[in-house]
Amino acid sequence: MGCWSMPKTVQVDALKPLTQKEAEFLQAIEKDKDRFECFQEWKGLEFAMSLSVDSPVEVEVSGDWCEGMVRYIGAVTEPQWSNPITGTFFGIELK
Repeated sequence: MGCWSMPKTVQVDALKPLTQKEAEFLQAIEKDKDRFECFQEWKGLEFAMSLSVDSPVEVEVSGDWCEGMVRYIGAVTEPQWSNPITGTFFGIELK
């Protein structure tokens, strides 16, 4: 998991199986630490998975919050045999 390391021990009850859709949304998060935090908090992941094209959103751009509209949800690369989960990304049109 990159240069960020998880604790050496993990409580078994903290483990949770992921659906492919959940894994694809988490895979799109660039930093391992942020991905793990999103997995732990889960509400943000549920919100992201509830969005659809044309959903209004607010996004942070250079420290400022901007209104936008979801225009694309999906992969930005083709799945490969060695990497079948490429991530689910959002294309946002800013107002």
